[in-house]
Amino acid sequence: LDVRQRDVELIGLAGLCHDLGHGPLSHGFEGWMRREARRAGGDAAAQQHRWEHEAMSAAVLELLIDDNGFDDFDTTDVRTVQALVAGEPRAGAPCTAERRWMYDVVANHRNSVDVDKFDYLSRDCTLLGGRHLMVNFDSSRLVTLNRVIGSEVCYDYKVRYELSQMFQTRYTLHKLVYTHRVGIAIQQMLWDVLSIADPVLHIAERARSARHFVGLDDTVFQRIEYSTDAELAPARALLRRVWRRYLYEECGHVLVQPQHWAQVKHVNEHDLARRAPPSAALSADDLVLHHGMLNWALKEQNPLDSVAFYKPSAPDHKFHVDRSAISLMTPARFAEYNVRLFCRDPAKAPAARRAFRSWADEQLRDRRVIVPIKQTTMHSYF
Repeated sequence: LDVRQRDVELIGLAGLCHDLGHGPLSHGFEGWMRREARRAGGDAAAQQHRWEHEAMSAAVLELLIDDNGFDDFDTTDVRTVQALVAGEPRAGAPCTAERRWMYDVVANHRNSVDVDKFDYLSRDCTLLGGRHLMVNFDSSRLVTLNRVIGSEVCYDYKVRYELSQMFQTRYTLHKLVYTHRVGIAIQQMLWDVLSIADPVLHIAERARSARHFVGLDDTVFQRIEYSTDAELAPARALLRRVWRRYLYEECGHVLVQPQHWAQVKHVNEHDLARRAPPSAALSADDLVLHHGMLNWALKEQNPLDSVAFYKPSAPDHKFHVDRSAISLMTPARFAEYNVRLFCRDPAKAPAARRAFRSWADEQLRDRRVIVPIKQTTMHSYF
């Protein structure tokens, strides 16, 4: 493989530094930055100025090396680590066809089997697992039972089911923990805190520069909480709601047929507010609509279809397996979409529920929603 000691060091550095670009609320900060860009210039502007923590990780790494005078890292080293973080070869990062596999170790865009996933699944299963959440993950066999064939990291055929379970565990954590309704409600509230404070603290502007970004972390909420600035009073009041668990109320949640997602995903707060009678005084500003997708880490595809395997009896021959060779109970779909509605004002939650039910019933009639909606009170179902 022609693996040099310097390659090992740079891949290790990429693993350590790949999340340097996380801001306050970790992945949630990316969502807030995109929401702000969308509010300012629409979907096209949000896509054009898409903020991603991987890009900020690369910028922060370069800043740290320059500021601290780490002379043992030349420009090629820095560009290589940045490319390893991104998971793809880039200008200034030498990559031959035989060494392409190196760029799949930290962030694997071929099939999403990478050490980043090994790391956070192990961490979260350890911290969250137990009698309340039956999840477990051990990457030790995956780390050892692999080899590079044809510039691709391939896995021993005997760990095929463990790989399947890894993706199922990821889905379970997203379903039960990362997108729990209380977590989403708090996240939306903290996004609103950041939006209210942004004209004063210039948070989004600071996040565009690595030098200013490095001082931006969760302490921004403490700065808001203990500020005496009158302009930050609404942000402080909203923070107090979070601390007291006076949260935005979930008023609806449905799963959507994948083939209908392109139609359903465009529904917005204005569409739902218009379904409420004028007497309800329900406005779009009272509502927060959350669109979500859960998957096996490769959009709507089965990532196992893209994993190459080998058998110890023929270690230089790689092959792909039919999903039936892994399990006859492999899912038929590998992504699910959902729409959730939250109401900022609890007094208007009943009107928000009725508006959401009106919209959801219409989608159910057109067979876009796959979860039956009980015709009793919305709260009993959601």
